[in-house]
Amino acid sequence: MQPNPVYTDSDGAAVRSFVDQFERNERHAAVRSLFETASEPRSVLTSLFGVGYDSWYALVADDISGHCLDCTPGWGRTTPLLRALADSVSSYQPSALGRRLFESRPELEGSDVATLAGDDLETAIDGRSFDTIVTTGSRPPDRDFVDHIDRLTASLADGGTLVTEVNGWPRTSGVTDLVGLGGRSETADRRSPTDVWRSIPSRVVAALEACGFEEVDLIGLLPGGSQYRWAVPAEDPDALEWVLETITAETTASRLLRRGAALASELGVVAQSYPSYVAVCRTNPATDSDTPSLTGTDATRVLRRGANRSIIFELAENSVERVRKVPNAPQHARYNERAASTLSMLTESDGTIAGTLPDAELESSPLGPVLSESPAPGTPLMDTTTRWESPPDPDAFVDVLETGLRWIRTIQLAHAGPRRTRSPEAVRRELSPVEFDVDPPSVAEPVEYPVVPAHGDYHPGNVLVDADGSIERVIDWEYATAESNPVTDPAFFTLKLAEFAFGGFEAGVRTALLEETPYSIRVAESIVAYCDALGIRPRTFATYLGHTFVSQTDVHFETGSPWRFHANPREKVERLSVLYDEFDEILSRLADLTVSSTDEDSTSRRYSRPVTTGPEPSNSSISKISHNK
Repeated sequence: MQPNPVYTDSDGAAVRSFVDQFERNERHAAVRSLFETASEPRSVLTSLFGVGYDSWYALVADDISGHCLDCTPGWGRTTPLLRALADSVSSYQPSALGRRLFESRPELEGSDVATLAGDDLETAIDGRSFDTIVTTGSRPPDRDFVDHIDRLTASLADGGTLVTEVNGWPRTSGVTDLVGLGGRSETADRRSPTDVWRSIPSRVVAALEACGFEEVDLIGLLPGGSQYRWAVPAEDPDALEWVLETITAETTASRLLRRGAALASELGVVAQSYPSYVAVCRTNPATDSDTPSLTGTDATRVLRRGANRSIIFELAENSVERVRKVPNAPQHARYNERAASTLSMLTESDGTIAGTLPDAELESSPLGPVLSESPAPGTPLMDTTTRWESPPDPDAFVDVLETGLRWIRTIQLAHAGPRRTRSPEAVRRELSPVEFDVDPPSVAEPVEYPVVPAHGDYHPGNVLVDADGSIERVIDWEYATAESNPVTDPAFFTLKLAEFAFGGFEAGVRTALLEETPYSIRVAESIVAYCDALGIRPRTFATYLGHTFVSQTDVHFETGSPWRFHANPREKVERLSVLYDEFDEILSRLADLTVSSTDEDSTSRRYSRPVTTGPEPSNSSISKISHNK
């Protein structure tokens, strides 16, 4: 049984061309070409570089050691992570195309990872012994699966461990596809009742034990759309109950998930009803080790997948004792370092907002620093937007906007440094992602602003509030920096709130910033009042409106994140281009609004003239974005 392919037959030529360019170190051109020629470019790039989907490894990291055989799909996507956990890694790459990409990965340059080639896995590993074998890619537990595990077990050293993924009966039968949770087995419509019966966890465990394993632990994977979102100990119904209480967003997927889990709980078959599982199979029962654990705890651990880092919630008596944010790839340890450094500076020098900051500290791990925090109270401010009618009430929209702006204004005023004057040339450099060619707005004169710290990803999803709407905690500081401009955070909050409220980025820009709407007038008022409080010109706000997209894109490349080869940074640049195209119209709205402050908390506002509607943003294409390198 070979690892799953990373592309469909229709995209074969596009992927071969991608590998040719990637191998020649023309990596940006390779990604751009893939978007131009492949029918499913995002799917291909996720298979190759979507390290967030490997985050469940944090729950099994203590079982990965010694000499590890990597039989994962993705042509080396998971290999750097396994290399950080094991003493050595041999990666099985059955295709010549896969081997070429594997050997071209920059994150594997200089590593001692061995490549095992050959069409037949059994022949490739014949005579070799491994302490750990990892074979993933969700599949039904049919006879082919059991035969595959049997052959691998023959190469497992005494006391060794095998980690694999396997479908549960909801996925094998196609039920998850029918209810809109995706991830369906491609052959679900051909599965017999026997195949579905074999997918019941008790039968999966029995089949794996028959392969020679003394202990098999299952981790249930809960979907969040077509991919898993949560990883939960399958035999712990209390952990699942906590997850379901945590999922507050009113999306179709979350409602289906809660209803299905509630029914399974009533029937007493919770552990039997996960769509898919990770099976940790040990030839000897697990014992306590003197080696530090990745998470440093024996508490019940539940994982929520993230893009750069994943969150492990440590539970005791159905409540969270500690939260640990684990890098999804070795390079992503730098995100934790950025967060810890900025938070340390803020909490040491200011008491006014310290209670709303995470009490973060770094802990060492094989993957690099883990960020450990106390559990955060409150619910995401973004959840408020999911309960709004469409279109939302303008007062409700502005209330959320002002909640976010007040908090970031407080932290900026408390930590404002010296004012900085930037030349027009310097401003244009700050508005241009290092690795991409974009055309920022023209800047005719120097720009002045106070230097302030920035969260770097400040949006309603990262702001937790209590029942009264007061901010309890601001989380996820992975893009933070101690020195930035005062527009980055309030601008991003405004853009993301509009995106959530109006059904998309460009729709949000039109409704909140361009067209004459009940929202745009009040958004402009809030922005100009913000500028007045920080002592900056509305032109400066309009100029730096998209700066978060620049800084986040640059961070991906500075850290060497695998995401730099994905659609994510290119989509950020695409959004940046929309804002730059509409710069003049956005500026005209802010420049025409005058603000007269009567006291610190009350501001009278008026428009000096009616505002006209500008043209709609153009729909740019990722494939048209050019790259510097």
